[in-house]
Amino acid sequence: METKPYGWVIQNNLTSDRYVYENFIKIFEKYKIPYELVEVIPFHDELPKFNRSRPNIFYGSTTMMNNVYNDKSINQGLFFNPETFRMDLYIQKWGDLMLNNKARVSTFNDIIKENHKDDELFFIRPVDDSKLFTGTVKTFEEIKDWQKNTAVIKDGLLTEDTPILIGEPYKINKEWRNIIVNGKVISSSRYYKYGYLNKSAIDIPSQVIDLCEKACSIFTPHDVFAMDIAETGGEYYILECGCFNSVGFYDIDMEKVILAIDE
Repeated sequence: METKPYGWVIQNNLTSDRYVYENFIKIFEKYKIPYELVEVIPFHDELPKFNRSRPNIFYGSTTMMNNVYNDKSINQGLFFNPETFRMDLYIQKWGDLMLNNKARVSTFNDIIKENHKDDELFFIRPVDDSKLFTGTVKTFEEIKDWQKNTAVIKDGLLTEDTPILIGEPYKINKEWRNIIVNGKVISSSRYYKYGYLNKSAIDIPSQVIDLCEKACSIFTPHDVFAMDIAETGGEYYILECGCFNSVGFYDIDMEKVILAIDE
């Protein structure tokens, strides 16, 4: 088998399971795909050294992906567009297919000025795919205290004017990650069940696949991306999408995904 004309650059100092790197290496060597493992300094604005003489596909942290995105000479291997990976755009395009279709965009600065009971619960998350903080449920009092004390705001990574999605919280029973290439689900994994991390490549209801591909017939943020689906009250909804280059794989069949991208 001939060596591929492109390579992969994989960050090897992520906190995720080691099996991800082991699977990457096993697949790359099986199909003679060139690869490099690199170490990325968190929150540093420079990329590590790697072979730039060929096109590369990247996998790593948000820091790594931001630096790749800013380097126009190499970012063809980054499946990302900040203008399309946005919760407000998903709601606009997919409407009722989204779990948080009634949520609104605001800022910490505006939210804390609103009139709510201190014990009222809200779901909040960044509008974009920046991963400045993880989507979470907090009381109004907790949001006010968090906005006042959180270190990321003090460090300037998240400001009082950063767009935030805020809406009603829902009790979610299960969640699934789906890797999509050209509008088709290539592989899926359940990663959440009744409040806990719980991975399965077997418990993949047909409704999950159908919803992903129905959504893709309407709009996709990229040709390659991840879509998360949630089940609540027996109904299935889109939670969010993510840049493939930095998502967790759980029990995703990585070989199928890599070969689909190769094609």
